[in-house]
Amino acid sequence: MTATRNGAHAASTASMKQPHPGGPGLGLSCHLFPTSMGSVELAGTVVDISRSGILIVLGSGKISGVPHPDAVVRVVVDLPQHPWFSPRCLECIGSVSEVLPLEAQVEVAVQIRQMRVTDQGTEGISSHDWLSAPSEEPIQ
Repeated sequence: MTATRNGAHAASTASMKQPHPGGPGLGLSCHLFPTSMGSVELAGTVVDISRSGILIVLGSGKISGVPHPDAVVRVVVDLPQHPWFSPRCLECIGSVSEVLPLEAQVEVAVQIRQMRVTDQGTEGISSHDWLSAPSEEPIQ
């Protein structure tokens, strides 16, 4: 992840163009929920993730629904499944730091403020309470 002009962390476009082991990026499916847009859900793919930021790729048809920089979002990443464990997801609350429209897709960089691991299908049950809790500084 590299720093952007506003100080938030975002993966550089140059690093996306470099080949990633096992294909382009991490390839984990995810869902982006802009908190200011009600029940809007944008499906995407995780390209890169760290403790402080996440880079998501959305299809080009999603550009109209992409939140603007500094918008608060919830990101739910589907974690790899294992037969011995219940399906889990990584739920993150953060703010959009950068939106990059490309030829066939849109990159959205999110600075993570809070994250937790939850069972898939239950991540939305307590998200409202979690979202309204006072947030501290971003995870370092």
